[in-house]
Amino acid sequence: MVAQILGTVIAVVYLGGGLFHLWAITSGRLDVYQAFDDAAIGVYQASWSGLVEPALPWIVVPVIVWEWTLGVLMLGRGRAARLGQLGGAAWNLLLAPFDPPWLGCVALAAVHLWLATRTFGRAV
Repeated sequence: MVAQILGTVIAVVYLGGGLFHLWAITSGRLDVYQAFDDAAIGVYQASWSGLVEPALPWIVVPVIVWEWTLGVLMLGRGRAARLGQLGGAAWNLLLAPFDPPWLGCVALAAVHLWLATRTFGRAV
């Protein structure tokens, strides 16, 4: 029961994150992404400001699709839910270097991995 509720909450956060990105891109508020390079370390900071920021409109749309896909999968059952949780773990580990001290992303990845071991017999 706890895993089902936690999985649902996390799925809703991913769906909401996609909505946030959609708002940012459609309202022209790409400045909300600039904080990432302020917090990132070394090569990640350089890659964010040099590669990601100039291409933000082209990068944010796949991120929206990715987060919505993960959220929908997490709301599913069986393999779909497991795949969504594993994708969420991978996503958070990818984002970890942009979020020192990495604790939040690594902790969330661990929660995703734990949820991936749970059995979700029915969709929410």
